[in-house]
Amino acid sequence: VEDEVVTKRVNKFIFEFQDRLKLYKPNTAISAMMEFLNDASAHNYQLSKESLEKILILLSTMAPFMASELLEILCNTQLW
Repeated sequence: VEDEVVTKRVNKFIFEFQDRLKLYKPNTAISAMMEFLNDASAHNYQLSKESLEKILILLSTMAPFMASELLEILCNTQLW
């Protein structure tokens, strides 16, 4: 179970990532992912399985094969 701070940060990341892709700015979308990952590692976020799946699905827009492998290994779920 993740706490409220982590859930809010995950949702903020999802919004930023999707918004930047809608504006055709893939470089800044990747930047949003890097910012989230830096925050997650600095604060030792404990992600729920649902949040991890959401993040990996977003990653699949930029790195589909890597995201697919991570989903299978970490979440026991298939992307396709």
